[in-house]
Amino acid sequence: PGVLEAAVRDVVERHEVLRTVYPARDGEPYQRIVDAPEVRFEVERGVAGGEVDARATEFARLLVDVTDELPLRVRLFEVQDGSAVLVLLVHHIATDGWSVGCLLGDLDLAYRARAEGRAPGWEPLPVQYADYTLWQRDMLGDPEDPDSTAHEQLAFWREALDGVPAETRLPADRPRPAEPGLRRGAVVSLDLDAGTHKALTALARARRATFFMVVRSALSLALRAAGAGSDLVVGALHDLVGFFVNTLALRTDLSGDPTLGELVGRVRNADLAAFAHEDLPFDLLVEDLNPERSLGRHPFFQVVVSARTAQDDPYHLGGIPAVLDGADLATAKFDLGFDCLERFGPDGEPDGLRLGLQYATDLYDEETALLLLELFRRALGALAEQPDGTSLDAVRLLTDEERRGLDRRHRALAEARRRRAGAGKEPRDDGRARAVTDPREEILRGLFAEILGRDEVLPGENFFKLGGHSLLAGKLTNR
Repeated sequence: PGVLEAAVRDVVERHEVLRTVYPARDGEPYQRIVDAPEVRFEVERGVAGGEVDARATEFARLLVDVTDELPLRVRLFEVQDGSAVLVLLVHHIATDGWSVGCLLGDLDLAYRARAEGRAPGWEPLPVQYADYTLWQRDMLGDPEDPDSTAHEQLAFWREALDGVPAETRLPADRPRPAEPGLRRGAVVSLDLDAGTHKALTALARARRATFFMVVRSALSLALRAAGAGSDLVVGALHDLVGFFVNTLALRTDLSGDPTLGELVGRVRNADLAAFAHEDLPFDLLVEDLNPERSLGRHPFFQVVVSARTAQDDPYHLGGIPAVLDGADLATAKFDLGFDCLERFGPDGEPDGLRLGLQYATDLYDEETALLLLELFRRALGALAEQPDGTSLDAVRLLTDEERRGLDRRHRALAEARRRRAGAGKEPRDDGRARAVTDPREEILRGLFAEILGRDEVLPGENFFKLGGHSLLAGKLTNR
């Protein structure tokens, strides 16, 4: 453990973003790099093999308050059978899927060096994340300057997202909770065969589209079948140069009953335009467009989609074979998160897809989540099997019984919302004061006032319209 702890400290010392905290001054967050950080490295010994998964998951669910503590915690579980499980708990403000590989690679090098009794001999990083943020700020320029990149990209997104629905209407089993908080989640998955995978790959090539664009086309078709309408916005996490992944809001126009081929073409054109304007940070976009917001939902979209390729490369820590595995935190950042994992055989040929759906359990039951994922699978199959000239209206993704079931869910959800609104419990975003109807609201108003630095927050006032932002919302959730 001593060698491993020293290696972890080497990695934290190497990457400023892992030793940066984000306090606030006059309500505005700023970065403070800690020169001599105290890394929280803990060891649990003698853990029974049957308990290690639960103990590791419990640790991974701990909240990290980045306003005054490092975004990294580490705990080593020494199992009774002689194996060990290392859990790296990293706040999303400091890492993403792209940079995890860098972190683990540096940990491997540092561990090897410390095992030999020396410090790692790596060269200093030419660029730290703070350098990247400064470069990004200079590159984007002043949004008020008509010649700046920020001004041009903001103009694009204002037009691209003009008039988008505030919420994607899907047949949830329960209304959205009014209070903010860490939402519970679960995951369901399905497999798709190699033949369909090959056909979708061929479709992407024929349409001069990426596989992701084909996946997003299928998801648009599935959401339409579920009753989401013809104007859809989904989120996509798109890689940027640096430590972070930016969030893109991708809009799809399904009006006019296009054909399957036209659908892929529309998605391709929309995505290419969005990717050409991907430099603008999502928070700046939200601040400028100021959409109708609620602590209970993500602005612009509540459904996200990703397409990944399975990685089979083995990982070693100091020469010791290791298996990388993510903890099941049973949480959901969004209402629905669709994922498509591509698998390839030894010959490099498509070998099937693993479809996954992470869903918020305060909104959806497993039965509904499985149906939505099955619609996604059927939509991929339709793109793979049906002619390009098939109109969307001619694509039947639902049985009559499933359609009636979704209609019942839509009606029940609308009725539940009406009842909650009548009881005064429906979240309001108009900023107007109203009478307190729930004693828990008094506690929440007090927390709002404390976090926002105000003497009082009136019932019905909006957290974001009072000056709240994502970091303060995170601090509110932690409280």
